[in-house]
Amino acid sequence: MRTKTAFLILAMIALGTITAFAQNHKENNTPPSANNNVDEASVLIQKLSKDKLVN
Repeated sequence: MRTKTAFLILAMIALGTITAFAQNHKENNTPPSANNNVDEASVLIQKLSKDKLVN
């Protein structure tokens, strides 16, 4: 009886973990926009220029 209860509890925990992972992956799986990439590149270039790593 204890084995069945322990197995059931572990199965419930595993299912909850898998469900949470799948939901998080779905929310974070949006493709980056082209405008966002340009903004990130310009910020990177500004930081490198400030540190005098590029002209």
